Amino acid sequence: MAAAFGSNANAQSASQYSNALDSHNSIVTNHTVPPGPGNPATGANFANSPEVLDPAGSITGVGQQIAFVQTGPTTAGLGLCTGTLINPRTVITAAHCLYTRPADQYGSDTGSGGGLTGPLATALGATSGVPLSFGFGSTNRCLGVAVNGCAAGTGAYEVWRDSGFSTNVALSIYNANQVWYNRGAQPVALGGGGEFGNGDIALVTLDTHVQDIPTWTLLFSPLDGSTHTTMVGYGGAGVGTSGIGSLAGIDYRRRSAENMIDALMSPYDFVSSPAINGPGTTTFANLTHAMYWFDFDDPNHDPNNLPANFFLNTSPVRNNGYYDFNGLGGSALPHEATTAGGDSGGPLVVDERWDRPVVAGVLTGGFSFNGGIGTYGEFSVYPPLFLFWQEIVLNNPYVYASARAGIRDWMDPNHWVQDMDPNYAIIGADGELLNGVPDTLQGGADGPVGKFGTVCFLEQSCQDVVGPGNPTGTGEMIVTAGGPGSRNFVPNNVEPLNSADPALHRRARYYDVTLDAIGETRLNSAVTIDRLTVDGLLTSLDVRSGGTLNVLTDFTMGRGFLNVDGRINSGEALIIQGLLTGRGTFNPTYLTSVDGAIAPGGVLGVGTLTVQGDVVLASGNELLIELGRSTNDVLRVTADPAQATTGIINLGGDVWFTPSSAGGGPRHGNSYTFITAAGGVTDTFDAVNGFLGILRPQVTYAATSVSVKLKAGSFLDALFHAPGLAPLALALDEIRENHYASLYGLYGEIDLMNPSQLMGAFNALQPTSLLDARGLMAMQDGGFATTLQNRLALMSRSQDGPIGLSVMGAPNDVFAFSGDSGISAAGDLAFGSAFAQTRTVTNLPNGMTGFFSGGYDEDRVSAVSGRAALNADDAMRTWSMAGGVEQNFGDFTLGVAASYGRGHALQTEAGARAENDLAQSAVYGVYRFDDGLYLSGLVGVGTSRTTTERRFMAGTLDYHMQGETNGSIALASLEGGVNFDLAQGLVLTPRVSIQQTQMRMDGFTEAGGGETALAFDEQVYNRLEARFGVSLAGDFSLAAGWRFAPNIDVSAVSNLAGDEDGVWARFAAVDDIPFYLPGQARDDLWGEVTAGLALSRDQTSIALRLEQSVERQELYDDRVVARFAQRF
Repeated sequence: MAAAFGSNANAQSASQYSNALDSHNSIVTNHTVPPGPGNPATGANFANSPEVLDPAGSITGVGQQIAFVQTGPTTAGLGLCTGTLINPRTVITAAHCLYTRPADQYGSDTGSGGGLTGPLATALGATSGVPLSFGFGSTNRCLGVAVNGCAAGTGAYEVWRDSGFSTNVALSIYNANQVWYNRGAQPVALGGGGEFGNGDIALVTLDTHVQDIPTWTLLFSPLDGSTHTTMVGYGGAGVGTSGIGSLAGIDYRRRSAENMIDALMSPYDFVSSPAINGPGTTTFANLTHAMYWFDFDDPNHDPNNLPANFFLNTSPVRNNGYYDFNGLGGSALPHEATTAGGDSGGPLVVDERWDRPVVAGVLTGGFSFNGGIGTYGEFSVYPPLFLFWQEIVLNNPYVYASARAGIRDWMDPNHWVQDMDPNYAIIGADGELLNGVPDTLQGGADGPVGKFGTVCFLEQSCQDVVGPGNPTGTGEMIVTAGGPGSRNFVPNNVEPLNSADPALHRRARYYDVTLDAIGETRLNSAVTIDRLTVDGLLTSLDVRSGGTLNVLTDFTMGRGFLNVDGRINSGEALIIQGLLTGRGTFNPTYLTSVDGAIAPGGVLGVGTLTVQGDVVLASGNELLIELGRSTNDVLRVTADPAQATTGIINLGGDVWFTPSSAGGGPRHGNSYTFITAAGGVTDTFDAVNGFLGILRPQVTYAATSVSVKLKAGSFLDALFHAPGLAPLALALDEIRENHYASLYGLYGEIDLMNPSQLMGAFNALQPTSLLDARGLMAMQDGGFATTLQNRLALMSRSQDGPIGLSVMGAPNDVFAFSGDSGISAAGDLAFGSAFAQTRTVTNLPNGMTGFFSGGYDEDRVSAVSGRAALNADDAMRTWSMAGGVEQNFGDFTLGVAASYGRGHALQTEAGARAENDLAQSAVYGVYRFDDGLYLSGLVGVGTSRTTTERRFMAGTLDYHMQGETNGSIALASLEGGVNFDLAQGLVLTPRVSIQQTQMRMDGFTEAGGGETALAFDEQVYNRLEARFGVSLAGDFSLAAGWRFAPNIDVSAVSNLAGDEDGVWARFAAVDDIPFYLPGQARDDLWGEVTAGLALSRDQTSIALRLEQSVERQELYDDRVVARFAQRF
């Protein structure tokens, strides 16, 4: 509990001493830091301690304000303060550093008055306003090597002054173009509030975006207790001992030291405490606004052993009294210091509480009992930022803006929202530091504050300072007009117009834009911003042909899409990831693509993208180049003398070549220049790739360009995994060497195909319809042979042989559908034919017998053509009619027969069709021996008429090929067996047979196919098969009028000679390079099982049939079918 003044004999107060407490606008260190070079008499040796003086060349973001103020025709003075960079365009400092002049008068190029005139203007250049700058170097003005470490006249200040007050980025000195300050502390005579330290805050706008200099975070929440701080400034230097203080003066060097923020209180709280003047004092009664305080503690302070000059001044020149009564408690830190003249506006840095330092206030001045000369016992005060946060936000010219989701024009005010400034901070509920602004309105100078601190005099008369407490918010941030959360604006830099007339005055606005929302921003006009970031997976910026985007500093692309058909001017551009396209001009100082992709022209479309600057393609970059028949994408790199770039490109990463979709694709043998660089080409690509089919890009590097030549690879290599296509692939490889022009159009399409497309094209080039035609012929011949063999089997039975004229199959279906009309339903009709029973319709004279048969058939798998139907429409379908007569000559029966069949086969996916007509005749007979033994045989011949159609589609090619040819067929077979009659009318027949078939097709040339038309030689196909099998068949009556007809056949089949021969063909346009397309390889030995049964009575029939192959590798068709029929 603080003791009240007069409560005991030892109670004391500062009011007992004659010296009054003064306020003043005056780094003065303690005398225990390691001294550096300098005069001990002025304390310069301690001020230059390496633990206080910032290292030469260091840049911290704290800078020195230098105002060049004309004082006479040939003379000028300098206004010196300290300020802190809070964003790339803004410095926060103290209002009192500037308020002696109207804010609109500042700015050498933009001020409305107070500029240089007369001889001084002649020497340095006339200005429209008061020149004002901030230098961020460790030393801003050079006074001589012995004085402040650099040759006189060579500092940043001198360069700024002598260059017409222009920013010099290299020396880190920046010219100001606008000023705002709070007028609460401005003298009443100047129109202000006249209250010391009240809202003593100013913002200075810089005319150039600052890069590579740290910016500082502003704390918009109050501290709640004693906190460590670092103070930084360019003010007067010295040591805290009596009579010296800041005697070393200002040497334009930056210093930093430490202290403890001991209190948050008003000046009146301080002086009205028992330790100072006591309650009821009228001193500073009007200074009721809270400020942060710290004092300058003497490391040797001993309240029980005070020096003789305690509150005693004996010097008429410089106060030499000792005034440290430890007014705020605590003890000296190792590097403790206080502030002095020139430190005003410097930051109160809270540096140890969180993971990053924050600025809680700016220096307004101090209180002392000796005129503020910087000795022990002095107090420094800082108006806190949290009380004025809305004014700071409102007048901050630097805006962080982002686009909302959606597709809109850049100039649409509804497209934008102001983001949270990353340097705005508040304290969270758990004491953590958060990026944000408060949820309460600013309190202003006299707003409610949770005060803290203790005021004592020599550890006595202590009193705690307490306040009404901080206001409680809603938890929702306050949106201040022009601050985070604001809407209805367009990011387009506004340069300031300073005027005393508020109607003419224009505030500066500079924009830092981020595009990261889903959508596209379209620019069709001219816009200028300070900085741009594109970083969204589905974010796009489209600078159209009428658009110009000026980005004054860096442009960073994290992710997303950027199309430049207009122009972008920027500082250094970095593509981390993302895609850059366009036909316009990108003008950065440097363009570096780390892991991005660059596609001149566009993803789909050839064009030239110009980069006016130097380019670095890192190892992760992908350069995407489209190649057309005679055009190609170009990345054009040119010099920009204005930015001192020569147009160099350093290569790396991968280059990918793709065919253009317009104007015809690239061709074998074509060459293209796809990079030009005025300043030269260095290094090479890490890898060269292409989506160019079999065309292989060969890149050549020249001094100022990079070119590619396309050379075709091998189709054979590309299709190594498809051996059936190898002959055609080899032929096309050979044709390219000597007959490229003959198939120029075909190569132009297939050269660019990927493996899957290439397989499809090669399959379309294959004469599959011709193989289908051969399959149809074999199917039709097989049907006729099977009919005759079934007839011979019946004739081989001496007792159950044929009688009269029999009808077999379903010829009535053929008549009903007029042949071709039933083809589409062949599958269903074949089902009925398979179960039709042989029936005798009439007797023939002279013991003759005969048959008439017909029906439809369908195969979805063909060993002859080597394919299986991919769908129901792709089956092979035929219809046929056959008839024959036989004459019995005792044990020998001889017959003649003829047939006609017609069928077609479709391959809808390949656009192929085949039709075949086959007319055949045959002589057949059987000789019956005793005991059921028989020998049968047949010989037949036939002629065929075949038509084929194929379609080849690829790119611009669409060919319809038609072919027509004649053919013939010969068939011979011999069979021997024994019929064993079993009970119930069943017959068991073991047998052995041999069959020879030969099919021939005349050679022909396809019509209508252009370059893809094929010519075929004569095709001959032979097959010799042996069979050994046994069958069980019968037809007998059951009870209730039912008839039962079983049929089982089991055979082993051996292929004695003949594969499914392939086709010799050649392109019609190139007749000297034939190629062989192999047919279906056949098995050597396999088994076949056929079983069926039928039940019938009157008009009702039920049937079941099974066809199964065993140990067969070639294509075959296993079937299980059932049928129920009811006639009405």
